[in-house]
Amino acid sequence: MATVTLPFPPLVDQPPSVPPVDAAFEKRWDAWQSRGMKHDRRVRRRVMVTAVATAIVAIGAAIVYGLLAS
Repeated sequence: MATVTLPFPPLVDQPPSVPPVDAAFEKRWDAWQSRGMKHDRRVRRRVMVTAVATAIVAIGAAIVYGLLAS
């Protein structure tokens, strides 16, 4: 089997590069996460209200059907 030489040094021997810290990025990321948490709470509340309303309507329909069927 022939060995292949690469035209560049292998990346394994190089230390990992660390990107510089951007203070503006941290502020934007915190704001993004905050908006995401607010949106998540709104969606969860809406789903819960819809589920409760659907259950109430279903129970009411079952009662009315039971009273009219008998």
